[in-house]
Amino acid sequence: MKFKSCSSSVKWDPPSSGMVCINVDAAIDRNGIGCSSGIVARDHNGVALCSRGNYYMNPFSPLVAEIVAIKDGVLLAKERKWNQWFIVSNCHSVVDLLSNPEVQSGELDLLADEVRSLPVCSSFKGFIYKPRDSNCVAHLLAKKALGDHNAFDWDEGVPSMAFNTFMADMSSLC
Repeated sequence: MKFKSCSSSVKWDPPSSGMVCINVDAAIDRNGIGCSSGIVARDHNGVALCSRGNYYMNPFSPLVAEIVAIKDGVLLAKERKWNQWFIVSNCHSVVDLLSNPEVQSGELDLLADEVRSLPVCSSFKGFIYKPRDSNCVAHLLAKKALGDHNAFDWDEGVPSMAFNTFMADMSSLC
């Protein structure tokens, strides 16, 4: 399967020292068969601490899929027990929903409340919106999981199909 990378000059934005930035994205099957999430966690030097793709055979709506991707990122942070971390998504409406409990969404409220309740520790620093062009690696990982109809997990680094995009992001650190 061929994956298109992002072509913008906007790149990944590193966190401050001691923080972990967890980029997440969702992908939806056009035939309504399933959806996926892509996650990459990096430190302030840009080092990929781990990357992951999850595949779901459920045909979630795009907004539900984005919330699930964020939930997957939060669960990864809890699993790894990182000290200081935040989630970055390219879905502005979901970041607004999760960051502001006063925002009502009707059908999404129950899932949003569940995700908001997960990071109940002082080490969580928030949900942040960034454009897709600064979230390219997570986007590619979501596309890979969707295309493979399978989950994957890398303890360090990223899969080879996302390596060039990952390295292109590193130019923002130079």
